[in-house]
Amino acid sequence: MGLFGRRRVSPHQEWAQTIHEAHEILHMAANWRNLIDEASDCPILLTPGEEALLVLHGASLVETRRAPVSYRGGGLGASMSVGGGVRLGMHNFESIPVGGEEQQTVIDRGVFVVTDRRGVFAGVKQVREFDWSKLLSIQFGALTRKALVMYLPVSNRQKVSGIGGDWDTMTDIPVYVQLAVGLFQEGESGLLTRLRAELAQLYAVEPPSTP
Repeated sequence: MGLFGRRRVSPHQEWAQTIHEAHEILHMAANWRNLIDEASDCPILLTPGEEALLVLHGASLVETRRAPVSYRGGGLGASMSVGGGVRLGMHNFESIPVGGEEQQTVIDRGVFVVTDRRGVFAGVKQVREFDWSKLLSIQFGALTRKALVMYLPVSNRQKVSGIGGDWDTMTDIPVYVQLAVGLFQEGESGLLTRLRAELAQLYAVEPPSTP
């Protein structure tokens, strides 16, 4: 079915999809200790009592890098040699800086682990730790036409680092991070109480079902 032939989704269908996703998140929150077998599947050393929720292989570490600056221009004038191949002279010369803008850059590839205490990227050359107690926000955006990046700014590091991957893989990753942050901030009991309350609120605003 083409783009213009796609069937429109009713408000009730959108609500039903939201309910389905809310139930899935609640199920994950109730069973988060069983999402990963740390003994066989977790590639990093965990601290005592720390539990892993996600292990993402093939993740990219993305950071902003400033492109090199070059100078373009030209001029006329006389010059004289002062030795050692150096020439000194008077010139009418205009130099224009080119480049230097900041760009999203993949600087390493490796594994990204989400636990109830932190996120950890471990690559071939770089390691980054995202302590949930210092997390400022979760920022999600496009890296390329086929890849997404999730930036995790933390207060103890000035440079913002992000985790990138293909579109299909990355769309689910923020759910695990939000779940992990919720467990860290609210505890398991508090998180489950909040999610159940939010689910009840969703049921209370069910839109009418159209034939």
